[in-house]
Amino acid sequence: MVGDNGAGKSTIVKMLSGVVKPDGGQLFWQGKSFHPSGPDAVRDAGIETMFQDLALVNDVDAPGNLFMGQEPMKRWLGFLPILDRKKMRLETERLLDQIKIKLQSVDRPVRLMSGGQRQAIAIARILLSAKAQLMIMDEPTAALGIQEQSKVLNVIRNLHAQGLSILVISHNLEHVFPSPTVSWLYRAVVSRPAWPQMKSASRMSSN
Repeated sequence: MVGDNGAGKSTIVKMLSGVVKPDGGQLFWQGKSFHPSGPDAVRDAGIETMFQDLALVNDVDAPGNLFMGQEPMKRWLGFLPILDRKKMRLETERLLDQIKIKLQSVDRPVRLMSGGQRQAIAIARILLSAKAQLMIMDEPTAALGIQEQSKVLNVIRNLHAQGLSILVISHNLEHVFPSPTVSWLYRAVVSRPAWPQMKSASRMSSN
């Protein structure tokens, strides 16, 4: 979904993720009318959202951010519950490998990582949910350099190739051209322009 700043893209994301209830209209998911009671109901239905701020804790490492609120525990001496750091680290490395991202160390605080690496951690956290069928990404390349944008776009392509449905919200036409379907949002009105028109407009804007 593309549109200028202020077109209402983030508002639609909040409605789809259950944060805001729409004033009117209907939501449909998998062919059925969908009326989620809140974000938890949306996640239970298999819809995960990655907001622009990523919701990462800067002073916590990658495994800590991935498993925050769902930390695996193990028994020490047979009865004392302690954090299973080994399991967290191995699962974090597996998920990052799934999206073809290599970190120098997963044990570093995320504040020391690049923008693209932080995006990858936020994506890996979503993949931790076995229920994920649709991933909504709100401006995933915002505030990133050219090289970091390329890395994030490659991650998106890899996830799509693995069968995960992805809704990318952006104001950059170049980043959505590989998508099979593009919706244009203007003043909260959604339309689907023809590809040749969009490509022509993109070429005109780049000249």
